[in-house]
Amino acid sequence: MNINFKTFSKCDGYKSLKKTVLDYIQNETLYYKNSKTSDALKDYKKKLKKKEFENFKWVIDRVRHYSFVTGIEPEKILNTWERNRTFNYRNYYHNYRFPKINKKSKIKIVEAIKKIEFNENKKTIVLYSQNSLLKNKKDFFIFDKETCLFYFICKKSID
Repeated sequence: MNINFKTFSKCDGYKSLKKTVLDYIQNETLYYKNSKTSDALKDYKKKLKKKEFENFKWVIDRVRHYSFVTGIEPEKILNTWERNRTFNYRNYYHNYRFPKINKKSKIKIVEAIKKIEFNENKKTIVLYSQNSLLKNKKDFFIFDKETCLFYFICKKSID
């Protein structure tokens, strides 16, 4: 799915992520300013900018992927992710937290989670959402379309 970057770049999530990346580059450069020669510092800053741009691009690409798979506006996805991020973006945005959704993945997409129950007798997980009921005996990820967030449901928690 293509993103209209003119409108996407104006959303709060995009502005927040961009500011975080630029602040990180600035802070890292200031940290190394006194410990490196001017040529070494320029080289370091160039490499740092390239690496951080790749990280930034990964987040935008993952937003595009989720938007395509779920049909949710990319602005809503990134706004939600950024609003819920409470620590460094480099540690927050990873494949284990935001995996790709495909036919082989154990990811279930639901409209809105209402309640999750663990049935200890049957060793099953029951999830009630806005328009469906999901029962499972295995670990799985849930992507809630209402909140644009992932939840990992682990069978070990009921064993």
